[in-house]
Amino acid sequence: MVKKEYCVSSSVGLLIALMGLFVAGCGSGSGTLGEAPTELNRNRALWRSRSIDSYAYTFRYGGFVPKSLAGPVRVEVRNGTVVSVTPTEPGAEIDRAFFARFDTIDELFDVIRQEESGTPDRLDTTYDPATGVPTQFYVDREFRMADEEYSFDVTGFTAL
Repeated sequence: MVKKEYCVSSSVGLLIALMGLFVAGCGSGSGTLGEAPTELNRNRALWRSRSIDSYAYTFRYGGFVPKSLAGPVRVEVRNGTVVSVTPTEPGAEIDRAFFARFDTIDELFDVIRQEESGTPDRLDTTYDPATGVPTQFYVDREFRMADEEYSFDVTGFTAL
């Protein structure tokens, strides 16, 4: 009986020691405690380090939506505030409310973070190596489901 207690207590001690090592290692990444430095985190940090608060870019949405939601649109941000979202094709109409989710670079990072947290079947993102700006994004939440995948492209990024 004593031997059994000794085995159990040494197993518990080993478990506690291993948990301590695990917890101690959790803060070694960049970002939040326990969060590994992901490609998204590295590029968001690069974007923030550039301190660009006035910029413009062309945004195109790809997915099963009406043309008024696809763009392309030219987005202009001044001092961190969206000043315009305009269609790049003369005479084209857009649904401004739809583009509100995509009208700053920070919001694009938020969209990517949200889709990553949903554990999609496929998620591909390309970032600009100089600024961290996401330039291409594609997500397929579930391979077996039709028409729920979407993408976006950011081109012509310019700091103003």
